[in-house]
Amino acid sequence: MLADGEHLERIFFLKTFKHAHERTDERKAGETIDKYRLFNNLLSSMPMAFNLFHPLRMIKEKYPDLFDRMIRDLFPGLPVYKVDEILLEYIPKPSNQ
Repeated sequence: MLADGEHLERIFFLKTFKHAHERTDERKAGETIDKYRLFNNLLSSMPMAFNLFHPLRMIKEKYPDLFDRMIRDLFPGLPVYKVDEILLEYIPKPSNQ
C-alpha cells in the first residue's frame, strides 16, 4: 500500500495518471472506480488496467482504422471487425432496464 498515492505518478504512465485523476474526480453513474484503491493499492488490478487500456484508447482515438486492424491481426480467431469503444472500470446497465 502507498500513502498519498494520488500525488505519486510512479505507478502510472504520465497521461494515464492524469486520466485516472479525471475519471475519479468526475465519476459517473455506473463507474466502479475506487480512488483510494486505484492510487494506493499496488496489489489491485485497477492501476494495471488503466496503464494497459488507457494507452490503447489513445491509439484508438488517433488511429481508429489502424487500431481495428491491429486487433484483428492480434486475435485472428475472434470474430472482431471493429472496436467501438474501450471503457475502464465501467459496468453498463442491462439494456432491459
